[in-house]
Amino acid sequence: MLNGKAKNDFIIWALDNKKCNNPHVEYWYNITVDKGHLSSLIIDWLDSVEIFISIQYVDVFNDMENKQGFEAYVTQKPFTSKFRCVNSRHEALKLALHEANEKYNSRP
Repeated sequence: MLNGKAKNDFIIWALDNKKCNNPHVEYWYNITVDKGHLSSLIIDWLDSVEIFISIQYVDVFNDMENKQGFEAYVTQKPFTSKFRCVNSRHEALKLALHEANEKYNSRP
C-alpha cells in the first residue's frame, strides 16, 4: 500500500499514536493487520499530514456523460487529483492510496 518515506513515516505515526502494539511493526504492517483496517489507519495518517482522500459514488446518465461507479479524489492543497470512474470502492481506494503515496514521497 505504501512505500518509501510514506511507509516509514506512517509506521512511526502508528507507533507514536499507539495504533500498533506489535514490536515487530514490519510484520504487523505486512502480515497481521487486516488490510481494511490498515487502509483506515493510512487514511487517518494521511489526514494528519494534510493529504485527503475521498471516494464518491457517481451515477450520471445524460446527453454529455454516461457513467456509474466510484471516483477517487486526492487533495494536497491547493491541488486535487481526480481519477477515472471505476467499478468498485476498493479499486477507487487503491488508486487514491497509490496517488497519495506518490504525493507524500515527492515532498521535499
